Amino acid sequence: MTSLNKTKYLLVILIVLLTSATVSYGQKTKKNKRKIELSGYVIDAKTKAGPDSVFVTLMRSDSTVIDTMTCRRYEKNRWNMRDRTYYELKVAADSAQGKFIVKAKAPGYYPNTVDYEIKKVARNRWFELPVIYMRPIKVGVPDSVMLDEVVVKATKIKMVQRGDTIVYNADAFPLEEGSMLDALVRQLPGAKLSSEGEITVNGEKVEELTLNGKDFFKGNKKVMLENLPSFTVKNIQVYHKSSEKSKWAGREQEEKKFTMDVQLKRQYNKGFLGNVEVAGGTEDRYMARLFALRYTDCSRLSVYANTNNVNENRKPGRDGDWDPANQPEGSRTTRKAGIDLQITEKEQSWEEQGNVEFSWDKSVDENINNSEQFLSTGNNYSRSMSDRISHSKNFRLNNYFYRRKPYWMYHYTNVNYNENNSDNVSRSMLADEEFSRWGNVQQSLDSAFSMQLNPQLQAQLINRRKDNSLSNYTSFNASHNMDVDFKLGSGDRIEIMASGSYLNVKNKNYSLQDVNYFRIQDSDLYQNKYTTSPNHNYSYSFNAGYTYNASEHFTMNLSVAYNQNYQSNTQQYYDLHNIDGWGMGAIHPLGELPSNYDWDVLAIDAKNSYRSTDMTKNYTASLRSYYQNYNDSVNFYIYFYIPFSVANQRYDYHGGIEAQRRRDYTNFSPQGYIYYRQNKKRVGVIAQYGIRKSQPNISNLIDVSNNSDPLNIRLGNPDLKPSWNEDLRINAEKRWEHGGDTVTVWTNIGAYISATQNAVSQGYTMDKTTGGRTYKPVNVDGNWSWNVSSGSGMDFGKEKRFNFNNDLSYNFSQSVDMVAVAGQSGSSLSKVHNNIWNDNLSLTYRSGDSLSLGISGKLEYRHSTSDQTNFNKINATNFSYGFNGMWRVFRTGITLATDIKMFSRRGYASSDLNTDNLVWNASISRSFMKKKLTARLEMFDILHQLTNTNINVNAMGRYETV
Repeated sequence: MTSLNKTKYLLVILIVLLTSATVSYGQKTKKNKRKIELSGYVIDAKTKAGPDSVFVTLMRSDSTVIDTMTCRRYEKNRWNMRDRTYYELKVAADSAQGKFIVKAKAPGYYPNTVDYEIKKVARNRWFELPVIYMRPIKVGVPDSVMLDEVVVKATKIKMVQRGDTIVYNADAFPLEEGSMLDALVRQLPGAKLSSEGEITVNGEKVEELTLNGKDFFKGNKKVMLENLPSFTVKNIQVYHKSSEKSKWAGREQEEKKFTMDVQLKRQYNKGFLGNVEVAGGTEDRYMARLFALRYTDCSRLSVYANTNNVNENRKPGRDGDWDPANQPEGSRTTRKAGIDLQITEKEQSWEEQGNVEFSWDKSVDENINNSEQFLSTGNNYSRSMSDRISHSKNFRLNNYFYRRKPYWMYHYTNVNYNENNSDNVSRSMLADEEFSRWGNVQQSLDSAFSMQLNPQLQAQLINRRKDNSLSNYTSFNASHNMDVDFKLGSGDRIEIMASGSYLNVKNKNYSLQDVNYFRIQDSDLYQNKYTTSPNHNYSYSFNAGYTYNASEHFTMNLSVAYNQNYQSNTQQYYDLHNIDGWGMGAIHPLGELPSNYDWDVLAIDAKNSYRSTDMTKNYTASLRSYYQNYNDSVNFYIYFYIPFSVANQRYDYHGGIEAQRRRDYTNFSPQGYIYYRQNKKRVGVIAQYGIRKSQPNISNLIDVSNNSDPLNIRLGNPDLKPSWNEDLRINAEKRWEHGGDTVTVWTNIGAYISATQNAVSQGYTMDKTTGGRTYKPVNVDGNWSWNVSSGSGMDFGKEKRFNFNNDLSYNFSQSVDMVAVAGQSGSSLSKVHNNIWNDNLSLTYRSGDSLSLGISGKLEYRHSTSDQTNFNKINATNFSYGFNGMWRVFRTGITLATDIKMFSRRGYASSDLNTDNLVWNASISRSFMKKKLTARLEMFDILHQLTNTNINVNAMGRYETV
């Protein structure tokens, strides 16, 4: 039995034992006197915010007091509803049936009460009471003047920890006038923001970015990051958020999501907010954007529009990642627009939210590649250059609806339409010796394609190739998900879910290929091809489940599901060069088709063209178990998911051969999640573990050969086996406070390991005479990776003006592929080991909102090895160091910002990569009309040093891209 199989069985045994023990515990607690929670929210009837210092009393109908508590608006509650004041009152379960009165009193408000009747207790442990609305007493003081607001602004505390929640005070971070939310997020201690809009905090990825606790253009974080003005933000809260369904059920039903919630200042929570920005620059650069937000008590309307050709979202004066490895690729011209509407019923019984987005993009990309392919008989070397122009259009619609009373109902609809047209031109060459003596990539390619080819270079070359292609791609996708959940009188629940989706794709491609072989006489290749590949698929599923509340802390859910998925794919190849007048030297422009009526019959590549259908029916039974225990000192949550499925699949292939494939298989993919936190000690641990069984793509099981591209022939493999993958992730964090407001220290440690058994690799056999490859999917073992990371930081000095951060990480990966050389006996496993060390340090000084100074340094060291005899060890280093600063000049209204950083690389095979790049950016801005208008001058890459560089090493080879 393999170690992976042992792990699977041990996991099952552990889950069964834990479930049995917890059920026993639940049965034992029934003998003890348990209590029932009555909880709800208190809201200001005018502002819809939560009042502070609310005293809540639970009484019986005869006014006998049962329980009392004082609750505050910003106090931690388990559902993280921070825009309201939350209370929890308790009553003994054996006396909970009957009528109750809940009374709320708060300074500055008239008292109010609500009545509630519990008709049946059963296994219920929690009842949600109606919202208590508090009517403010007029005292002649504007509602917007609140004591807690003044305290926060006076102390300028950057960050506090409330239970498991990190709260960042936005006003404590100095920013340029006109900055958006992304500028604020980049300054948060422990937070990182990538150019794609992905956010991590203390090493953990933020899954949701919300505005006042609500989704905002669901799934598109960049809309809020790039359009919400930073001056509107009061604070940013980071926590593990319970799902809407869990809030409704009163206990965890789904895995929590790591969430960053942006809370607006009170004056922007009602009314209209607008922001317009227009800019122009050198080399015909421009940018214009509009953002508008309208809030009412029960609704939110957001509109944005953006057009620019800058392809850059970083700003001068910040410690942005200007590393050449992370530069935006090519040039982009973008036009985007979107509208988002959210409506909430005043009692929170239902909520509707929908958004629509449009985008039009043009991109121009140039790529320069230098690579080495690892082979047992001597490595091959290739260089290439490509230019690509593409135009795309996208439409996206999302709509979801929640109903929370009297039952849970959720509907989610998604519609996407995409269109892309591209034009690509490339040159490449392949040799069995390095090209370094022929200059850089462009110089060596110019030499290889010159009319007077150097005899020494010709002797080195295996082939050279020119390609030109046009493509047109459109896709339409629509899906709908529904979930209905009913609470029974016993406290248990019945759940019914259904979903369906449809996808339709049309793809057309025109290509010209001209290949010269230098190891074979009179065998050059010219192809003029036209390819169509339409496909469509649909799927639908049904699910029914029963949730059993075994005890106050333990819940089990058993569900059964049926899923059906159908796919139809067509691939038609037409060799236009086989038609008279369409071969080499033809004058027909690319994208034109022959006019004669039977051209498709004359040009069809019948051997490689095909049509396939794939029908899969899946039957699944799953068990979910939850254990949760939340109190003032400890938050403890365990979640296990054990699905077992049986599937049957039918695949039909019609092409050069007729083939059918039938298979029945089972899948077992358990998952576990543990969350533990000691609030008073400020210690938290998260652990996740999962096993996945993956079936090989059934199309790869067909024993067929596709040689439509003679340099890249693809085969099937009927002997492929399923793959197993294991993942384990652990993250721990700790926070200390020393000397009151003088020093704050925090640290986090994370580890991740992943291993795959029977991974499917596209192994290949290399023909050393032509440079062609014959690919065949095979199972390989030995692919695994692990990493460990540590992040630490410290705020110190007077008013904690200094901030120090240090992020350390080590990553190891072993990649395995199957590589062979034609004419050599057998195939060999190609294994490459990558070791990467990273250290990132920064020291920042901030004085109020007027001055920010920082220095930073980063070191990355890569050590790559292999057992192959022709592999040259790689010892490469990337390092950078620099300064950034922002200063609001006293009494002038002028803000100056600058950053300068040196980026250096050493140890790479290509001289193009061993460089020093000094990047300097600067800006000056001033606000007018009481900060309603801001003028800003930005200067990017003043020394013209920015380039885009990427390096990747795996079992197949080494790839360097500029």
